[in-house]
Amino acid sequence: MENQILGYKSPLYGRRTSQLKALPFNYIEAGKFVPAYTNAEKAIVFGLSGGIADYLACFDDGKPLAENIVNLFLSTGGRLFEKPSNLLKQELREPARYNDILYFLSTGTTKLSELASKMCVPSGSQDHYLKNLIDLGLIERKTPVLNRKTKRPLYLIADTMFLFWYRFVQTNYRMQMA
Repeated sequence: MENQILGYKSPLYGRRTSQLKALPFNYIEAGKFVPAYTNAEKAIVFGLSGGIADYLACFDDGKPLAENIVNLFLSTGGRLFEKPSNLLKQELREPARYNDILYFLSTGTTKLSELASKMCVPSGSQDHYLKNLIDLGLIERKTPVLNRKTKRPLYLIADTMFLFWYRFVQTNYRMQMA
């Protein structure tokens, strides 16, 4: 959305006077959303939400953490049950392709060549999709420091809620559908 509104071809290009980017809460701040939980439970909530206020607001510290996880992520009517797939549908043109990329990244596929192999596509064809996911803050590109022989980057899911969702929710949902 930022590129559409403030990008080179938009009517507002060069006219912004300031910009405020809302960042996720840190662990201490996120813990204030669920004050009745123990420190360990607060850490889990922070890991599940990534500090995103909208996700944190879904948790009810009057209920056990396990019940919150089931109600929010694992129940078909849960508020976060379809959040990642809906976000991809709203923000991107080919959500199925992005969904597959995120799924494979969540299973431990971190190299571009492995990703292309699992998706049965040429290696360079994923660059555009990976860049869009990086721009959205969903994944990150890291270059290995210790392996100097290869400077090939690794791709990892940066948003912890997406990581949890793709690793556990979608994986189990796919199994039930099969």
